[in-house]
Amino acid sequence: MTTVTGLDNALSVLEAVASEKTQQRILEAAGDSFVEDTVQYIEDGNSFVSRTGRLIDSIGWTMNKSGSVIITAQAMSQPKRLYQNGPLVGKSVNYAPFIEFGTKKHRAYPFMYVDLDVRRENVTDAVLSVLATVANGG
Repeated sequence: MTTVTGLDNALSVLEAVASEKTQQRILEAAGDSFVEDTVQYIEDGNSFVSRTGRLIDSIGWTMNKSGSVIITAQAMSQPKRLYQNGPLVGKSVNYAPFIEFGTKKHRAYPFMYVDLDVRRENVTDAVLSVLATVANGG
């Protein structure tokens, strides 16, 4: 018969890791990590050159009902005035997909679906960091 020792707080650690609060912290860490990597990728000059900052500022994450993290980029174009004090003309359009995938006339400047091996590694590190903090009572 084998005797296992040193597991006095193993149950409490497992309960903490399985808690809804820890799951929330893990999802937040994963979302934050991916968004930070995406913005850094753009700012390092690997994609488009931002003129207004709206697209970079719009990159974020949200959680759906099933508990998955959804990365979003919802940069909206602004209607324009054809002449000073004239009415606004045009519609607001989310232009992030046109930057990411390009159009018939403009090449793509990918920023979301690139460098995924590095981003996956960083998300994993962020999740493991949360788990280590929880396991150590934090």
